[in-house]
Amino acid sequence: MKKFKVTARQVTLYEKIVEANSGEEAFEIFYQTRDEYDIVEDNGLEVESAEEVDDEYI
Repeated sequence: MKKFKVTARQVTLYEKIVEANSGEEAFEIFYQTRDEYDIVEDNGLEVESAEEVDDEYI
């Protein structure tokens, strides 16, 4: 059986209101507290490429 390296990207848009003293602090708070309820748009998983590789690659 052949081996393939598959590269994929998942694009998910989140929005959340947080209280913070700066943009950096707001990002940290968001990052630590985000969950599925904050998802605005989920474009699913998009496969970018599937390249055959040999055993030396692994």
